[in-house]
Amino acid sequence: MISKLIFLAILSLIFAVFDFYFYNRFLSFFTKNQTIKKAFLGAMAAWQFGFVALSITQAFWSIRPFFATVLGVLLFVTILGIALEIAKKFVYFEYLKYTLLAIFAIMFFYSFYAASLPPKVKYIQLATNSKTLIGLKVAVIADTHIDPSKREFAKNIVRQVNELNTDIILIVGDLCDGNIDSLKEALAPFGELKSRLGVYFVPGNHEYYYEDFDTKMEFLRTLNIKTLINESVNVADLSIVGLSDPAATRVGAEEPNPKKAFLGAQKTTILLAHQPKSAKEALQFHPDFVFCGHTHNGQIWPFNYLVSLAQPFVYGEYTDEASKIVVTSGAGVWGPPMRLFSHSEILVVSFF
Repeated sequence: MISKLIFLAILSLIFAVFDFYFYNRFLSFFTKNQTIKKAFLGAMAAWQFGFVALSITQAFWSIRPFFATVLGVLLFVTILGIALEIAKKFVYFEYLKYTLLAIFAIMFFYSFYAASLPPKVKYIQLATNSKTLIGLKVAVIADTHIDPSKREFAKNIVRQVNELNTDIILIVGDLCDGNIDSLKEALAPFGELKSRLGVYFVPGNHEYYYEDFDTKMEFLRTLNIKTLINESVNVADLSIVGLSDPAATRVGAEEPNPKKAFLGAQKTTILLAHQPKSAKEALQFHPDFVFCGHTHNGQIWPFNYLVSLAQPFVYGEYTDEASKIVVTSGAGVWGPPMRLFSHSEILVVSFF
């Protein structure tokens, strides 16, 4: 709880700095009327306060996305503000500024539409020398961020995955957001996942945020989901290896331990690590294939460039130290229900 309050305090400071810029600079591009500017500032501040308040209480999940949208507003306004600062040097700025405003407004509202679409099914093929893997069909899901209001979304994800008729289902973290007592009904549909060789899960950072990590893992196991926390399981001469997440340190849980995770692993290994940087640290154990989530491919452009500052792999396929790494953009969204120049997806991997 203390770490969350620190985060929200920092976020509130960012909001305060933004509001200062928003009132004194951004709105001045469009109006000098102080009453209008104060009205916009008041609405923005109330919106921001609502997001912080709901983040503390974890209440009203159904309306929380509306308040979380303020994060997207902050991003769009900041980028538009930079564009306006550049454009003001041009002769026709009085016309150009409204053109820029219209473009950003279209992008802003389009991002809601893009996020509302069901996840795309992305098919990829990976070459392997292992006879064990050839012909195997694997579904990879990450970052669904199921909260108490997303039971229907969970049901739709399960339906999509089951229709793919895969041999193995891998869930690479951030399955849910919230306290497990309020999540059980929304998560229940995942108990209906079907695959020939089982469903396997590694935790993401959000599984650790509500001080009920062990209880969450126990509940997932009642849904016939095998949790892998620094451990491996052998399935049809294949080893699926799972790492815990660095966020474990926040609650005194078991930190990522690749050495422990790879104990007992056989020759052909698939490593599951929610964060790409965790996967990078485990490459010394030479997994054949690695699947990660966490990045959302930035979710809202240009965050994908910022993600690259913190993560060694952002989205797509990579080869590093003879390991094939695949990072998915995730099946859901976090924070603002928006996506821009990225999309939600479910991976289907075939080996040849």
